[in-house]
Amino acid sequence: MKSKGVGYLFQFVGIFGVLSFFGNCTNFPLRVRNTLMENGNSIEACLDYLSGKKTFLNTVLASLSVEDQNLIQKGGQKIKVSVPTFSFNQYYGLGRIAYEFPEEKELSVSEILEWKCAEHLRSQSEGIFQDAEYMFIMNPNNIPVIYKRVKEATDLYTKVGALVLPKSDFVRRNLYLPMIFGMSRANRSYIFACDFLEAADKVALPASLKTVDANLKAAFLSSSYMIGDIQRRSLCKAQYKYN
Repeated sequence: MKSKGVGYLFQFVGIFGVLSFFGNCTNFPLRVRNTLMENGNSIEACLDYLSGKKTFLNTVLASLSVEDQNLIQKGGQKIKVSVPTFSFNQYYGLGRIAYEFPEEKELSVSEILEWKCAEHLRSQSEGIFQDAEYMFIMNPNNIPVIYKRVKEATDLYTKVGALVLPKSDFVRRNLYLPMIFGMSRANRSYIFACDFLEAADKVALPASLKTVDANLKAAFLSSSYMIGDIQRRSLCKAQYKYN
């Protein structure tokens, strides 16, 4: 029989192993994310970076430490980082980037900046859209302001999609919109969101065809089917026909 002392030793070793795993990984991605969130020029800077222009993003990240600045200058240098995993629930048709179940990867600094920019831009687009959705719930007759916000979200997501679709699965997964699942389950009309839904489908379907990872491919494809259902329910095609 294994003694309690040995059992506690194994528990200690297990905890120490987890701590060592995270201890070996740099927090550089988190510092980049926080800086992007705090800077008002981060959207334009990230769009530039994803299109191959690095200068503006370097300016936005200038508040980072000298050590981080040196890393950024060596864009091809690989470092160990903790990255979230992507999972897909086949019963719900819902994909998820799980930050609580990270894995260790060696990524170049350039890949990290692409990841953080894609993540930041998608998050900003989602936030603008959710703002419009809240306005619609509060007063559906507030048409000019609602449509202005939807257009902002649509334009940003369209730009991000065009820049990120050709990139790796790891970067491309940041285009996935989990809120589509929530809209599908809500079972109500999103007639104010037809432009955004069309833009989202123009990303989801091509992304499913380009993607190698089985979970991510299934998530994008499921999202595309859900978007089609939301569009039919919201009479989007009829709206386009008569506009």
